[in-house]
Amino acid sequence: MSQPMKPLESGATNLPTGITTSGQLSVYAANAIAGIRDNRDREKKEIADFNNRLAHYIEKVRFLEAQNRVLENDIGLFRQAAHNYCKITAKL
Repeated sequence: MSQPMKPLESGATNLPTGITTSGQLSVYAANAIAGIRDNRDREKKEIADFNNRLAHYIEKVRFLEAQNRVLENDIGLFRQAAHNYCKITAKL
């Protein structure tokens, strides 16, 4: 059975949904909204943390790619030097 609606001091009546006819939110609705806001704030913080981690990861990848280019260049120089050394020793 539904509860009868009783008048409030302001003249508004309680609705079963937790909202009064005057538009005021019930304590339940206010707590629900606060929970949603807290959850949203937590999710925003998590996304910001993930974004920072991703930026750090991308920065590290770029650094390692640059190091790889330097090492590949060094390997090429060593190979060329070894090739030239072999040519010189073969002539002797």
